[in-house]
Amino acid sequence: MKVLKNIVFLFLISSIGLSCKKIVEGFDKDPNRFTSASTALLLNSAQVSSILINEGNLVRIGGIWDRSFTGIDRQYVSTNNYNTSSGDYDSEWDNLFQGVITQFRLTEDAASEVNDRKMLGIAQIGRAQHEGLAADLWGDVPFDQVGRDQDFPTPEFEPQLQVYSKVQTLLDSAIANLESGT
Repeated sequence: MKVLKNIVFLFLISSIGLSCKKIVEGFDKDPNRFTSASTALLLNSAQVSSILINEGNLVRIGGIWDRSFTGIDRQYVSTNNYNTSSGDYDSEWDNLFQGVITQFRLTEDAASEVNDRKMLGIAQIGRAQHEGLAADLWGDVPFDQVGRDQDFPTPEFEPQLQVYSKVQTLLDSAIANLESGT
């Protein structure tokens, strides 16, 4: 009887495995590599990523340095004494440029493809805000080539004043897109 139960059990397990194969046939080999997303999902990704920038470590450091609060323990002791190095900002740089600005640029590209000018305007405002923040924080930063990783794996830095000018132009374009009603 036990042998019969084991045979039936093995048969059921093997048939389940075969049926699962049919469900996923024809799909990409890597289920984590997305091929496309809606503009709403892209915008959501950029906005959620911006939370880390707008409410994270950069704000905390600014608050310590303007004496709104103090760093008296652990990693914030040195920050409180203005002891910092460029490595302290690597993750903020990556998050700002890859997690936020690039996501807003992808949203702009997707919105342009479907002629969704309101979504394009919203994405342009988000990118302008964060490009301006990057220029405020670090001076000369990449602008035109950010988010075009395949064409520009190492984007060129542009002078801070030029970035500010391009941010204003981007905001003018965003306003026009939002007012279009399309």
